[in-house]
Amino acid sequence: MNRIFIITIIMLTGLIFSCTAPKELVLQYKIVDTADYDYKPTDFVMFPSIEFNQWLTDMKNFHINIPREVQRNQIGMSFTDPETGNRIYFINPSARPRVMVDTLLRFTDTQKIIGNWQVIASQRILYKDSVSLIDSIITRTNQLLDNNLEEVIVTFDENTMKLYAKNAGSSDFGRKFSRKYKILNGNYLLIYNTLQTTSGTSFVGLTQENELIWDNYFVRDELKDEQYKTYTTIATRMILKKLGND
Repeated sequence: MNRIFIITIIMLTGLIFSCTAPKELVLQYKIVDTADYDYKPTDFVMFPSIEFNQWLTDMKNFHINIPREVQRNQIGMSFTDPETGNRIYFINPSARPRVMVDTLLRFTDTQKIIGNWQVIASQRILYKDSVSLIDSIITRTNQLLDNNLEEVIVTFDENTMKLYAKNAGSSDFGRKFSRKYKILNGNYLLIYNTLQTTSGTSFVGLTQENELIWDNYFVRDELKDEQYKTYTTIATRMILKKLGND
């Protein structure tokens, strides 16, 4: 099993696996059948306009209310590629992706995240807007890079999240990590240690079907000859269903 999302969470938040024996999750719930779930790269997200003059305005509106706690965790890097001479900027995780979880899915009641959630899909998706600054044309590309199923359970209580992955050759779910969390503005998920010295920013949303959408974003911008620019966002997405007794 390719645990893309687990590895991403660990890398982005500085989390490490416990050196002690992992705690087990004893499930008292019916596991969701994941066979019928099929999601497209364009599901659950919103895009800026493909019209050149509107694109930048949309991007500014997307991120007009980024919480201060999120902003202070944003550290990007820029450099000039020695081979091409192109200017490159990247940041991971990004709170200003060029594509993001639709704000219509934001949590209006953060208590709804409390409970046990099973991963029903895990994906890695590339979104790219290629902009010609000469003729003001934007070309958009969406590509599903990976589509896996990770055997993962995530539990949320009032302020702590715990992630469990199925142990090899076993039906048990061993706990991989436990951290504090908070949801800001209904769609920013911050995961951090007790001292809040390490944190990672994700985006979350809740669909009408009560599916939890959880995205992390890598952003890379590249400028060539002051004439051509590409805006690349790679989303690592986990889609979860709340477990119940039915």
